[in-house]
Amino acid sequence: MRDIKKIVGKNIRKIRLSRRLTQEELAEKIDMHASYIGLIERGLRSPSLETLSKIADIFDVSEASLLYDEERYDEIDIKREQLLCSLKKKSSKDIDMLIKIASCIFE
Repeated sequence: MRDIKKIVGKNIRKIRLSRRLTQEELAEKIDMHASYIGLIERGLRSPSLETLSKIADIFDVSEASLLYDEERYDEIDIKREQLLCSLKKKSSKDIDMLIKIASCIFE
């Protein structure tokens, strides 16, 4: 059985480091203590859904991407998630335009 706490912790740590944030900086942004971030990253504590949402917002990723288990999915799944995350903050008009473009390309 997968240990979801370890998966979430690993993903948060990986993204935090890629954003060049310290645990202290992330903790400050979500109004938590840095030691709590350390516990989450080591898989010893589970963040609440509210905390998970705050972290996702800070990283500008979906909450689902923080739950993502790389070992269970292949590269195409990762690319789909990246695409969905990049569309997260686009307007409906922009998304409609991208659909039309994709339709033209893949027809």
